[in-house]
Amino acid sequence: MIHLLAEYSRKQGLEAEPGFAPKLVRWAICCDSKSNYTGLIELGDAGAKGNRGRQFPCCPDLTQGELLGGGTRSHFLADSAEVLIPPLSKEPGKEILRKKHLFFGSLLQLVGTADESLRPLSTFYSELIGHDLQAAVLADCVRQKVKPTDRVTLCLNGTFPLEHNDWHPWWREFRAGLGSPQPKQSQIANLAPVCFVTGQITAPEKTHLKISGLTRVGGQPAGDVLIGFDKDSFCSFEFSQGANACISGTAVAAYRSGLNDLISRSSVILGNALVAFWFKDHIEDSANPIWAILGARSPIDDPAARQRAVDFLLSAYTGKLIQLKGNRYYALTISGAGGRVMVRGWMEGSFESLAKSVVTWFDDLKIVNRTGDALQAPPSLTQLAFFCLSDRMQRAADKKQSDDEKRRISQPLLNSALTGAPISDVLPLRILACLKPELASAGSGEEDRPLLPYRFAVLRAYLVRHFRNQGDTVMSESVTPELNPAMPGAAYHCGRVLAILAALQKRALGSVGAGVIQRYYASASTNPGLVFGRLLKNAQNHIDKLGPEKSGYLELLLAQTMQSIPYAFPQVLSLQEQALFGLGYYHQIADLRKKRVVPSEDSAGTEIDLEDNDTNDTSN
Repeated sequence: MIHLLAEYSRKQGLEAEPGFAPKLVRWAICCDSKSNYTGLIELGDAGAKGNRGRQFPCCPDLTQGELLGGGTRSHFLADSAEVLIPPLSKEPGKEILRKKHLFFGSLLQLVGTADESLRPLSTFYSELIGHDLQAAVLADCVRQKVKPTDRVTLCLNGTFPLEHNDWHPWWREFRAGLGSPQPKQSQIANLAPVCFVTGQITAPEKTHLKISGLTRVGGQPAGDVLIGFDKDSFCSFEFSQGANACISGTAVAAYRSGLNDLISRSSVILGNALVAFWFKDHIEDSANPIWAILGARSPIDDPAARQRAVDFLLSAYTGKLIQLKGNRYYALTISGAGGRVMVRGWMEGSFESLAKSVVTWFDDLKIVNRTGDALQAPPSLTQLAFFCLSDRMQRAADKKQSDDEKRRISQPLLNSALTGAPISDVLPLRILACLKPELASAGSGEEDRPLLPYRFAVLRAYLVRHFRNQGDTVMSESVTPELNPAMPGAAYHCGRVLAILAALQKRALGSVGAGVIQRYYASASTNPGLVFGRLLKNAQNHIDKLGPEKSGYLELLLAQTMQSIPYAFPQVLSLQEQALFGLGYYHQIADLRKKRVVPSEDSAGTEIDLEDNDTNDTSN
């Protein structure tokens, strides 16, 4: 994985030597050649919501050990606003910020001695340190709502020193003079250390550069370490720190640049984790199947565009796109915790297998909408993760708890989508656990609220993949997106029967406080043999009350559906049978809501709604 990140960095032209790194900078404090303050400007997409600033590819960068070794230090030319302007911090008297501020000024004095063109910056910043300019700069920061943690740089006469390389030789010499101590060697240290990434003999980097951009998933603003050995329990054979996993400084800078770039440009947040993905050979966003799956922040995050992506993949899967043959995909799931990058998942495979998996994924997720007149639009993984949450969790004020649940749901879905593997049993258990109490607590006329189509799309995909994995082709092909009266097995038809009984009750009695669904769905979906006898007896009372004109179609439909339950209602349903029960219930509800045209004497036909208790039904 580390080697692949370094390779990605090389192909994207992101490789930076130790001491340099690409960084996003949000603001620039400007001055002229006479060291006069000329204003504060916003970089990047100025004024846009969520603007993260402008990326500079080669910024000075110190490791954590270099920042802390021999005193408190700051980064050169670009650091946080609270470092450059300490009064902007929420803790203006904090001693560590004052030290960083002074160190930043001392660096400008040193570089001004080595490079005359940068001397005005040194004079300007010394006046800023002396408070002569602080009030003006601070006022602009407050007016433009600069955050203490926003990264800031300096601009001289309309140009950015970060874009020039005249100061690079001075910076290399200065960094070498910091005298970072080499890792302590053990009694076997005479062995030549080999870099894990390049395979070449090298001196190991003592401490690794931090990964940025994970604050949304538990990371720290200062960054998080992917590889670190700061505790004795992480060390072996008496090696200290980076000597435990020898990686050269150049390779560290490469993998860090690659991962930072992926986090900023090619990643999606799923709950409290982030999925970064890339390909061995470059693929345009419009052809990227992983965007089609994930959806959020996607350039193709709308149903029509997602369908076009699926069509593209179908052509790739059938072999029409030869140029993609041999390409590979990589997907890394990470989050931050305690200053460390937590790797939660890693997947890779060929583009051909990915194309096949994604086409199959969207095909397995097809489901009719609640009105029965069309298929639901292709869903993204972020949509599935949200709608598979319970109603309580969807509205939860505790975002952390909600994000935890989304991650637990989305990770098995992502694995199944990318690899074609069966969906974990955890998913239907969660969905059914949501469905039963929500239907039971729904008031009259609110039975629709828990019937979210994407919940049943996941149930259908789970069942299709379960039966396919078992080699049961008949069942996997029978679990269709819409109602299938020919479905083998009783569980599916038990769900249909419950939907028909609810429609009969609604037609006979109208809205009632707690109807068939609220009172019996939970027990009927697990132990149908215990409740359906009583429900069918009640249904006969509804049929008698309605008479043949109003109950005809539903009575006939009930009789036909009962014929699909060969002997008796099952006593206990397994997890797969409970999922079939739920799918049958949803399919039948959607089918009953489908508008039907029946013959009439005075026109070509009359449209009826079989769930409307005020409509006469003459279709029998």
